[in-house]
Amino acid sequence: MPMRATVGRRTAIASAVLFAPPARTAPRGERGHPYKGSASWQEMSEGDGRRAGRGPVRAVEFLDYNCGFCRDAHARMGEALRGLGVSLVRRDMPVLGPSSLTAALAVAAARAQDGEGALHEALMGRRGAINDTAIVEAALSAGLDAGRLARDMAGGRAASDLAAAVSVARRAGFRGTPSYVSSDGRALEGFGSPARFRQFLEGS
Repeated sequence: MPMRATVGRRTAIASAVLFAPPARTAPRGERGHPYKGSASWQEMSEGDGRRAGRGPVRAVEFLDYNCGFCRDAHARMGEALRGLGVSLVRRDMPVLGPSSLTAALAVAAARAQDGEGALHEALMGRRGAINDTAIVEAALSAGLDAGRLARDMAGGRAASDLAAAVSVARRAGFRGTPSYVSSDGRALEGFGSPARFRQFLEGS
């Protein structure tokens, strides 16, 4: 199944928006720094198909499926959130090339099968580069109909959703992934460790 061929002109706007030079961000810190992006908390925190933890949304994560640091953060996020009674919403920021954009499009298209979260988990659990073959294998392991997924990727709904998502990511103003915004207006680049991320969530 030629996944990348389904991207086409419908996601050209998403690529153009996201791959433009990003805004500057402040230096890293254990508790974060003031969020300077123009995307609002409301638009960043929408959606729960890839939510981690339970409770009110405390932070938003911007990720790329080809980002090894994002996979490491994913593997240790449960430890960071344990006992806090808060949750984290994940957003796409496909900055590492066309295959990252294709993976994000596939996850957007998986919503039509109620499989957004399952495909996200399958992709994050893989090793190596995420390419067309990896996306198909992940879709099958997530229990999705791969043929339907390809058709939905070629449709307008998934491309429109992705274009909106990358617009939010662009306006958040980060340079790389993973990056985070808290509900009280702080930003953090990089996960670091569960202890470091808990400090960010707690703001202390």
